Amino acid sequence: MLNCHPRLVLRAKRPGFYLQQLIAIAAARPHSIHGFSVHIPERDRMRDKAALESTLAKVDDAINDIRRFDPSRYARMLDLCTCIIVLPVPSAMYWEETNVCVLSMDVILEYSPGLTACDIVHEFTHAKLARAGFLAAFRRDLLPRMERLCTEEVITFLRKTPDELYATKQKYIASLRESLSEAWWTTENRQTNNRLWQEWRRQRGYPVR
Repeated sequence: MLNCHPRLVLRAKRPGFYLQQLIAIAAARPHSIHGFSVHIPERDRMRDKAALESTLAKVDDAINDIRRFDPSRYARMLDLCTCIIVLPVPSAMYWEETNVCVLSMDVILEYSPGLTACDIVHEFTHAKLARAGFLAAFRRDLLPRMERLCTEEVITFLRKTPDELYATKQKYIASLRESLSEAWWTTENRQTNNRLWQEWRRQRGYPVR
């Protein structure tokens, strides 16, 4: 029996999700930013030229912060995954079927590039785990450990940023550690927590950039 990477197995088990992701990527216009292909569908809020330009600028700043303050991570990211898509979703996520980092359009437009940088670091840690064969779709039992690792990687990144640029990072680090006890990633709580996610960020603070 041939040994297949779990990603290939996942595509076979969830062909509908795989196809939807491929269509979303193909329908969005790609923009080259610091070595990544950033896909943005020019519809809804992105029909507005100012909103599109703001989104591109903030994603550029976010990736550039990672490149400047954590260059070894930036190099690993380019090796792991070069496709990012911006969609009107409540929070960032990682598409395991297609190896794509998904960013929230609303988060990018409403918050600082620092928060987007944190989201990118988190989701690219999922990409690292997926390459090693640990896909959340198959290993729900490991999800708490996976999310803890992703959160710790965000904290590691924040600690490398200058205080004068990321002025509220200590507050955000504390809130990230607290969030781990709330199990926001669980399947049964995901729908509720997606609605509460932005409110949580408003209450707890975020890294100013």
